[in-house]
Amino acid sequence: MVKACPVSIEKVDKYLLKSYAGIVIIFLGLFLWGMRIPFIFIAVDFLIRVVAGLKYSPTCFVLRSLFGILHVRPSLINAGPKKFAAVVGLFFSIAISVSFILGHGRLADGLAVFFLIALLLEVFANYCLACKIQSLFLSLMKRFQR
Repeated sequence: MVKACPVSIEKVDKYLLKSYAGIVIIFLGLFLWGMRIPFIFIAVDFLIRVVAGLKYSPTCFVLRSLFGILHVRPSLINAGPKKFAAVVGLFFSIAISVSFILGHGRLADGLAVFFLIALLLEVFANYCLACKIQSLFLSLMKRFQR
């Protein structure tokens, strides 16, 4: 199997991204509990994060400010996998939002549950499901190119 988690020379704060994932988990829980509209904020935040960068994300701005007040020291890690995960998060948040808006509630709930499971694996087990899926995809593509 091709091991293919993206690598970057950039670094990001692990605590910031775990906290961000925790907030997304909370919003997904609220979404599944019936509070649907606030989740669109997450889709917009992911869009800002992917297009403009982490420092322009309103959620990350609030978290960085809170960390500054609490004097939390950053723990820097490779940004490559986290950038890839942000793109996957953007895809899921848009897919969930569009499914909900178009009246496909069960599809939106199914996507939200899958996204929630992936986030819980990342936060509590440091297991990047998106990287595993990408590795599997690249392995299959390599097999078909022969």
